[in-house]
Amino acid sequence: LLRNLALERVCLIIQRWTRACLARKFKAKLLKIRPVLVAAMQSQGDLEKVSNAVAFAEETVGTYNRIFPFKSKEWLECQEMKRQLVERKRVTEACAACLPHDPDTNFANLEKAVQSVIAIESYPGTPQQLKTCADARAMYDLTVRKRTCRAELKRGTAEAERDTLEKNLALAVEL
Repeated sequence: LLRNLALERVCLIIQRWTRACLARKFKAKLLKIRPVLVAAMQSQGDLEKVSNAVAFAEETVGTYNRIFPFKSKEWLECQEMKRQLVERKRVTEACAACLPHDPDTNFANLEKAVQSVIAIESYPGTPQQLKTCADARAMYDLTVRKRTCRAELKRGTAEAERDTLEKNLALAVEL
């Protein structure tokens, strides 16, 4: 009985020492990945760099993350930035696919792409991605104005309103 009690006491000491060693190693790994994650977040828009940093963090921490289900603030922010950059890339590709087509015949796809652009407006991206999204949005706004003008011209013609016709004809010439 005394031997069993002594063994339990020794087991508790060994477990405490093992947990402390694992925690110190986990902390060292977190401190090792921190500069890489911070540098990736400062790149602002470089998807490859952010993806590599997240992969490096997961590879470096490895199985310690199963023991300690904890991720540093930088790691979580970097994962979120990666998600945002992937979404920005997807939306930019959708916008780029809509730009070469006629906006009147491809209006539904253009509208979906622009709604996605509006949803991710605050996400980071490269200047080229931001320009592509802005061009798609400008094309959408112009198409909406043209459609509104056409509808007003049809209504003015049907009701024979001279003021409405003149105003919308001037707008149509401007567009």
